[in-house]
Amino acid sequence: MNLRRAIRLLTLLLLGLAAGGAIYAVVNDVQRSRIVHQLDYEEGNILNAAVRINQGLTPYPDPRGWPVVINPYGPLPYYLTAIPVHFAGPSFGPARAIVIVAGVICAALAGLLVFQFTGSGLLSAAFGLLFLSQRLVGLWMPVLRVDFIALSLVLLGLYVFARFPRRWALAGVLLAIAIFTKFSFLAAPCACFMWFIFRKEWKRAIQFAVVVSASVIALFGSAILATHGAFAYDVFLTEGSPMNWLQLPNFYHLVFVSDPLLLIMGLVAIVWASWHRRFELPVLYAIFAILGSLTAAKVGSNMNHLVEFVVALCILVGWFVGELVKRADMAGLAAAAVAVVISIWVLLLPLPPSSRPVPQCISIYRAVADLPSDRILSEDVGLLVVNHKSVWVAGSFAYALLEHSGKASDTELQRRIREKWFDYIILAATPEYPSTRWSPEVRRLIADNYVAVGRFACRDATLVYVPVANPAKP
Repeated sequence: MNLRRAIRLLTLLLLGLAAGGAIYAVVNDVQRSRIVHQLDYEEGNILNAAVRINQGLTPYPDPRGWPVVINPYGPLPYYLTAIPVHFAGPSFGPARAIVIVAGVICAALAGLLVFQFTGSGLLSAAFGLLFLSQRLVGLWMPVLRVDFIALSLVLLGLYVFARFPRRWALAGVLLAIAIFTKFSFLAAPCACFMWFIFRKEWKRAIQFAVVVSASVIALFGSAILATHGAFAYDVFLTEGSPMNWLQLPNFYHLVFVSDPLLLIMGLVAIVWASWHRRFELPVLYAIFAILGSLTAAKVGSNMNHLVEFVVALCILVGWFVGELVKRADMAGLAAAAVAVVISIWVLLLPLPPSSRPVPQCISIYRAVADLPSDRILSEDVGLLVVNHKSVWVAGSFAYALLEHSGKASDTELQRRIREKWFDYIILAATPEYPSTRWSPEVRRLIADNYVAVGRFACRDATLVYVPVANPAKP
């Protein structure tokens, strides 16, 4: 058997294993998306924004008014989520389906990019499918967040940039829309700009930067004008959270454990490309995606900030394997073999995130549904939204951040707690426990005026408080 045939057989094996892992992951994602309770803190806020849109309200009201609603992302995910909410009501399953579809689109575009860089249909399909089977991807794809929607725009912009070089302006506009959706997605436009720089196309680099910048300014400016400044308040003034660099090792650990050879081979590819001065688009994109993943260190951020890093790794390693297998030598054979091991590793990992609901979360969701009161302050906003209760504070983390920085005041919330206006308050932890989701004064007032009457093993809805009974008059 010659080397070329052996490499092809290994590539076919890679494709088969990657397809098996991807199918298993997506099926689990779909099953997990049907869980009726909130899986992540931000899910309830996004679902609440979609409900507001269907009520004819803006997702960006004045955050200094009442009720308090703070939505720190661009409008596209909120209006997309409003579509299934319009037809299916305020429930998580149909809304999460949009994110799953966006994730599959990301995988398809990643595969198309690998094909553009390698010309190999087998490698492109394999590494696109490999993205879907990554544990970090499986953790976040069934969750109602904005990341996969923004990432699909990023990859579409990159594909237009790579496939249609003369359409670089269109690519710039698409990348600007991605930034408008979640403005931490800066890796791709930076990579495109540097791609021009490394080719000494100075004029084109400046033109590209101008197109992206002008598009971003136009999009953000229009939103600010349309919302009378509330959009700027929500998006820009809530970005002042401090950095906690100690949480990064735990986040990167999951990426490493999920597929260590993928990460190692990606780093080797960057070193190899730097040594040979092959600063191709996949290399530049991966470098900037690594830098972009550092935003996960912000307090309040999570591992979803590493999703772009993972897709950039898949594209980079796909390109690198393609470069090596073209040579049809022992290095190419070794690269194909390592790629097969990468796909095998995913299949050997423990079971993916559970697709079963948390029983105690189901219990408190049912209990709140039966409550006659609408005056409920809940850290788990989804708990209120799916039960058709009013949401008095949506985005409590951002609200507390604004209060701490002096950009807003939670005086009205404090007053209602002091006056025991809320019949129930539902928290993730006791008010005495330090929390970034409520100001210290709010937590103190809850501790002084409310008493715990129920406990549930549910992450964002653990403790139920009711007002302290007024002492009897003498």
